[in-house]
Amino acid sequence: ATEPETEASYVVLIEAGSNGTVAHVYSYTREAGQMYPQVSVPGKRLHSGANLSALSAAVQPSEADVGAMLDPLAAFALSEVPTEQHGATPLLMVATAASLRGVRRDASARLLDACYERLRQKAGGLLLQRDWVEIIGPRVQGGLLWLAVNYAQGRLRGMRHQNKGTVSCVSMGLQTVQAVVSLSPDEEEEGELRVRFGSASVSLYSVNHDLVGIDAARSKYRRQMASSQGTAAARWRRDPCLRAGASNIFARGLGNYFKCEELAATLLRKDVPCEVPPCSIGGAHLPDLLSGADSGGVVV
Repeated sequence: ATEPETEASYVVLIEAGSNGTVAHVYSYTREAGQMYPQVSVPGKRLHSGANLSALSAAVQPSEADVGAMLDPLAAFALSEVPTEQHGATPLLMVATAASLRGVRRDASARLLDACYERLRQKAGGLLLQRDWVEIIGPRVQGGLLWLAVNYAQGRLRGMRHQNKGTVSCVSMGLQTVQAVVSLSPDEEEEGELRVRFGSASVSLYSVNHDLVGIDAARSKYRRQMASSQGTAAARWRRDPCLRAGASNIFARGLGNYFKCEELAATLLRKDVPCEVPPCSIGGAHLPDLLSGADSGGVVV
């Protein structure tokens, strides 16, 4: 007789970032003797364009505004998790520090309180606790990024590709760029993060660069290009990083590699002294991404 299939369990994660709010629903199974649960990747997801920073101006966020952001996500989660599993399915909500940049601590706390109350009302039946609705900073976000990428590639200790080594990670968002590398046992870095998973653990070093993400860097580059060419109208501006003969609404292409490299160096603040080498953008210390504890490469 064939053995019965292991029943899937579920977890719901609502992620509030600077580019909106997303509900993720993951199913997973756990077999006897396995070090890690077998997560079905990718999970189901629903994106909402609303974000927390848009609600921060109010002294007390209105139920209608919070509901507009969270209600569709709560309904999505309830529809994706089988009804009989609701009572055993945890619901977590994390807000990235970038999504609340410039928001006072007391205002952030009120926002999270309002989100918790709304989820408690609209996602009834799912497991939810107040301390499961929280803000995570760049270091924790980097640790979760590293763990998720290496899990998905089967490179964690005890997984099928563990002999290939773990990978360092570079994540480029709209506003920020983050890099994460694992440290060897004999390396010590100020601000390192210890991540535990299963019976294993790893020390990670993460650096977060603000305002050099895709959108932020593009905007800054265009401002630099415009300022270097005075008050010339857009049709007369020359973009050294755009191929010769090409054009867009901002400039015409010059195709000058060396001038492009010069502008990029300014954008990445390469002139800032590196006090603790090796360094990354803006003189920030970052260990070599390819010299991690058991480096298996870099994933961007």
